[in-house]
Amino acid sequence: MTMSHKRTSEFPSLQEALRQPLSFYLGAEAASDDVFSNVLVKILIDYKCGRSRQSFKRYKTCLLSCGLDPEVSLLVQKENLNEQTAQLLVFELIFQLTGLAEHIDIEVEEYIDAMDLLGPDDRVLHGALYNVLLPMTLRAGSHAVARQFAALAIDEYSAAKAPYLEAFVYLHLALVEIAQADFNTALKALDTAERLFGVVPNTVVEKTQIGIARAWIGLERDCTAPSDEWLETTKAIALSGELWSETFLMLAVVLYRAAALTGSDRILEVHAELETVMRVRRMTALLPLMQILRGEYFGHVAPDDAGSSPVQLDEFQLLLLQPSTTTLVINHGAEVGSIRFNLDRLKATQHLWQAKHALNRRQFSMAADHMWPALALIQTHGFLGLLNSERRSVEAFLAECRARRRFVEQARHIRDVLLPRIKRPEVLTQVPKELTAAEYCVLSLLPEATSNKGIARDLDVSEATVKFHLRNIYRKLEVHRRRDAIKEAAARGWINLPGTSHQSGT
Repeated sequence: MTMSHKRTSEFPSLQEALRQPLSFYLGAEAASDDVFSNVLVKILIDYKCGRSRQSFKRYKTCLLSCGLDPEVSLLVQKENLNEQTAQLLVFELIFQLTGLAEHIDIEVEEYIDAMDLLGPDDRVLHGALYNVLLPMTLRAGSHAVARQFAALAIDEYSAAKAPYLEAFVYLHLALVEIAQADFNTALKALDTAERLFGVVPNTVVEKTQIGIARAWIGLERDCTAPSDEWLETTKAIALSGELWSETFLMLAVVLYRAAALTGSDRILEVHAELETVMRVRRMTALLPLMQILRGEYFGHVAPDDAGSSPVQLDEFQLLLLQPSTTTLVINHGAEVGSIRFNLDRLKATQHLWQAKHALNRRQFSMAADHMWPALALIQTHGFLGLLNSERRSVEAFLAECRARRRFVEQARHIRDVLLPRIKRPEVLTQVPKELTAAEYCVLSLLPEATSNKGIARDLDVSEATVKFHLRNIYRKLEVHRRRDAIKEAAARGWINLPGTSHQSGT
């Protein structure tokens, strides 16, 4: 975090420091009469201010000064811990989570048992341990356990009257629901996090993380991207503060997927900037994921290319990339068809790859065996971002259904009900000042619309309303026909014509 000015904030204890928003760490100092407490606060301040290496170095020095071995888990040295030094367990978990420390092969239950070493009334540190264990179990795919840790952390923070810390639990809980494709529940968790952050002053960076998660859901579920202005502002705020690595990755994905929708030519520039920050903050575990996004951009791996070198991310990391079929191939190589996925989003993507692969080999029945389960999952969860990225393959399959007179009703449903859902304006951008918001929505649909009735269905309005808006659009563009309106609007930069935006994974 940039140290732009000094504050007079002083933290008398680790517990008090944990309660504070990120903005309070600028220029903050430890203020306890106890030397050990001061050291703990300094470790946290360094970490929160982005000085991760200095923080980790100070932590290891602290371990040595306490007669503890920095190369061995504290749980192995549990007999040497007391109520005071047991506070270091929080940092051991944080540094594991962020990749600063090597992964320690210790069962989660052992950390829970070690909580007895802390003060029985130390609700803040109990909550902190649960809150750090939550993302660790999420990464391991233990979603039910992660929810349990969330509930425990919320109970502890609520009892400690620490709304700021409680808000972070809900932010992490939203990612658990995202992994399960329960986007409505995830959004409710984000709403609660925002409400709790709202009672604490100076939480701009924290609220930005909520916005990133919401934008990620918008792209995944609704195939809608935030405006360029929002992206630039959010990126600037995010780069100035501490972000959990998953949230940082979500930002990279939002920037990439939004740019892919809009045809932006700044994708590589933005990703180079993010990668630099990742290296500075030692988020090296995220670099292979950025490599995958670049691979998609350059089209290095064709969807049926079995000769690639797999990256082999875990399921949760892969999920956060909003993967296309190309993503799966880059990650798993020739084994992509045989992987057993647990998450529905990855199952849907794998089925699409298998259907596409079968179509390329003219194996229609096999393609159908995979396409229909994929489309069922897309409909159930609303994976419109995935549908959009693989639209050409889906349309090719539907065309084959018509040609063979197979699955006619199912194919018609996909064509008339599901596919039109991604014909809405794909980018939530600034409306041209000459148009109303409603007129802009109608205009944005014109290039791919086949009828006024279709536009009315997409916007959930009457056909008469569409005709009314069209008359106003024609008047403002000084044209008389639909074709001329599209041409003039494109010339003014109000809309993009089909085929002008870069689509990934197709």
